[in-house]
Amino acid sequence: MVGGWGGAVVAVGAVPLLLGVLITILIASSRTLFAMGERAQMPSAVSFVHPLRRTPLVAIIIMSTAAWVAPVASSFTTAITIAVGTRVLTYIVICASVPILRRRNDVSAAYFQLPAGDYIAGFAILGSIALLAATQLREGIAILALVGVGLVAQKVLRRDL
Repeated sequence: MVGGWGGAVVAVGAVPLLLGVLITILIASSRTLFAMGERAQMPSAVSFVHPLRRTPLVAIIIMSTAAWVAPVASSFTTAITIAVGTRVLTYIVICASVPILRRRNDVSAAYFQLPAGDYIAGFAILGSIALLAATQLREGIAILALVGVGLVAQKVLRRDL
């Protein structure tokens, strides 16, 4: 409809957007891995902090390597589906924790509580599951395989058992 120049415009806009998303995911995931190392849910080596820059060096190296290997070892569509699928799975876990965290008595009361927050979290979980159900079988298997590898690694590598 818009010809070859339309595809070029979309590509020029999509590349910086995707790079920003990937950098954000890399930063967040390396900090998550670092926190797991601090809390004995992973080996303590992942919680090593660079003495000068005060950044989680080992966690950044691990996540950078994983972020590089994943797209190289798969197709572009699979890599994007895995990135989005794992993010959606994270949202599902967060939404599932909302009702539990709202009922905790050992922390101070929240400054703001959204009315019907439990129902909103439930609808968000259903929407997320519907989104995951729309993935192709090959990409769905890849997401499940990565989740399985992550769960096994977390179980085997944790130090607080």
